[in-house]
Amino acid sequence: MGTGSVKIEFNAEDADLLRSFKKQNQEILKNFNALTQLAEAGEKAGNKTKNSVDAASRSLRQFLGAVTGIGSVVGGIAAVAAQLRREFENIVQRQKTAADRQVDFADSLSQAIRNAGGLLTGTEVEQATLRISEETSVTPNKVAQSLGAALSARGATTKEQANEAVRATQAALTFAPELDAEGAASLAGVAIDVSKRFGVSPEKAIGFVQNVGSLARVTDLPNLVQNVAPAVNNLTQFGFTPQEAGSLVTTLTQGTGDFSGNLSATAAINFSDSLRERFPGQDPVDVIDQLRADPKLRKAFLEGGRIGGKKFGAASLGRGKAKPTIEALLTEGTLFARQFDEGIGKIGTFDQGLETFRSTIDEINSVGAVTNARLRRIFETGAQQLSIVDTSGGKASITRAGLEEVLRASGATDAQVRSTLAVFELDGGISERLPVEHAQELFRNRIESLRNPRPIDPFATNELGESRVRLDPSQKDLEFAGTLERINKALDKLADDSRPQNVKVINDKNRGRSRSRRPLALEKNDRRN
Repeated sequence: MGTGSVKIEFNAEDADLLRSFKKQNQEILKNFNALTQLAEAGEKAGNKTKNSVDAASRSLRQFLGAVTGIGSVVGGIAAVAAQLRREFENIVQRQKTAADRQVDFADSLSQAIRNAGGLLTGTEVEQATLRISEETSVTPNKVAQSLGAALSARGATTKEQANEAVRATQAALTFAPELDAEGAASLAGVAIDVSKRFGVSPEKAIGFVQNVGSLARVTDLPNLVQNVAPAVNNLTQFGFTPQEAGSLVTTLTQGTGDFSGNLSATAAINFSDSLRERFPGQDPVDVIDQLRADPKLRKAFLEGGRIGGKKFGAASLGRGKAKPTIEALLTEGTLFARQFDEGIGKIGTFDQGLETFRSTIDEINSVGAVTNARLRRIFETGAQQLSIVDTSGGKASITRAGLEEVLRASGATDAQVRSTLAVFELDGGISERLPVEHAQELFRNRIESLRNPRPIDPFATNELGESRVRLDPSQKDLEFAGTLERINKALDKLADDSRPQNVKVINDKNRGRSRSRRPLALEKNDRRN
C-alpha cells in the first residue's frame, strides 16, 4: 500500500453524520505523515533525533490502533465510520421503540382519562398509572387498561370514588400481576363491587374473594372473579351474609363438579329466588333450617305443594345437575349440608380477608420460579417505562417517519428525500433537538420548491448560470404546497395545544408575528434562552 492510493467514499446518509469525524482523522493523518518524514530526516541527523521522533510516531500508531482496532489508519477510519453507523441505527431504533410504546400507552391512557369523567385530571391519571406500574412491576400499558376498566366499573361521581378505583387497580395488580389487562380489570372491578356493597378496602375484598375461592371447585382466578364473586355479591340481596352466600356457591361447585362456577352461580340465584318467593321476609338460612327439619315442607318446596297456605310449583333449582346437590344441602346430616354450614365459618370476616391478601402474596413471592418471573417483569416494565418517558426520542422518530412519508407523497424524488432526511438527522433527528421545528423548516423549503418555476434541463443555463428553460409549477404541485402548508399549521396548533396555559397566553399576545417566517436559528436561541 506504500505508493498506492486509497479512496474512501461515503454515501449521502453517512456524509453529514461523519463529516466531523472525518475532518478530525484527516488531521491525525497529516500529523502522522509529518512524523514519518521527521523520522527519516532524523536518521540522517542523528540517532537521538530519530529515536525521539520514532517514539512519538509509535505512540501515535498505538493511539490509532487502540481507537480503531486495526493496524491501518485508513482501515481504522472505515471501521469507526461503520461503528458510528451502527450507533446511529441504534439511536433510530431506540427512538422508534419509544414512539411505538408511547402511542400504545397513549391509547390506553386516553381511555382511562375519559373513564375518569373529569374527576381526575389527565396528569393525575398518568401519574397514578406510572406509580402503580413502578410499585407492582406491571407494564404501564396494562396498568392503564386495567385502570380505565376499573374507573368505568366504579361509576364514580366524586374524586374520592375515582381514587377508590385507582386503589382497587393497584390492589388487583399487586395480588395477581400475572393477569392480563382484562383479567386484572375484572379483579379490580370485583374489588370495587365488594368494597361498595360492604364498605371495605379493595385489599380486604380481594382477600375475601380468595377465601371463598379456597372452598370452591373453581381453580382458575379469572373464573372465580367473573362467575363466583358476582354471584356472592348478588346473593346478599336475597338476605344472605357475604359468608353464607360464598358458602352456598362453593358448596354447589363441589357438588356439581363445576370448574367454571357459572352453573353454580345460576343455580344459587334461582334457588335463592325460590326461597324468597315462598318464604318472603324470612332469613334464608333460617328457612334452610326449617326445610331440613320438616320433610313435608322440604318436599313441597322441591316438588311443589302448599307453603304458608299458598300453592307453589316445584322450586326453580337451575339446571338438573344442580338439583341433587341442593336436595342434599336441604337434608340434615348430608355431606353438602355440612359443607355449607362449615364453609360459613371457614370463609371468615373481611378482616381475615386482609390477612389472606397479604399472606397469599408473601407465599407466592417466596417461590423461586415466581421470583424469576418477577425479575423478568421488573426488567420488562423498566424498559417500557424508560421508553414512555423518552418523549423527545419518540417525537424525533415520529417526525422522521412523518417527514419521509409526507415528502414522498408530495412527489419528491428518492434522492431529494434521502438528502432532506440527512439534513434532518444532522440538525434535529438523532440529536432530538427541535425535530418538529426542523421538519417544518424542511417543509417550507419543499413548499418553496413546489411553488417556484424550476429548470427543465438543469444544464441549460445562461452566462449568469441561470436556467434558460424553466417549467411553471403544475396545479398538482400547487395543491401539494397548499397541503404542506396546512400540515405546518397543524404542527403549530399541536405545539400550542401542548404548551402550558401560561405560555399560551404570552404567545397569544404576540400572535401577529408569524413564527414560521422567523429564521430557525432565532427560534433555537429563543427556546434555549
